[in-house]
Amino acid sequence: MQYNVIRWPNTDGQWWLVAETGTDGSYTPLTELRGTTGRCTEPTYANQRWQAAKLLVDKGPEALENPHADTGRMCGCGQCFCCAALEILEATKQ
Repeated sequence: MQYNVIRWPNTDGQWWLVAETGTDGSYTPLTELRGTTGRCTEPTYANQRWQAAKLLVDKGPEALENPHADTGRMCGCGQCFCCAALEILEATKQ
């Protein structure tokens, strides 16, 4: 499956993680990436979700299936990169 981060139509410029599902290049939205700022390097949870989504796009789901995502399962704080990676990984399994 191919993943991409795109600006979704009619969402006032919000970004979405999507899966390319159609042979015509159509997309299925997986999760909205809201609240990202600048280059998405500030340590906010929204930016960590953005970075996890880009890692998925660039390197595939295996890049999120590592001890960092496992830490998210145990941690559950909803603030760290581990939790963001787990959240993005779970969006691909819907």
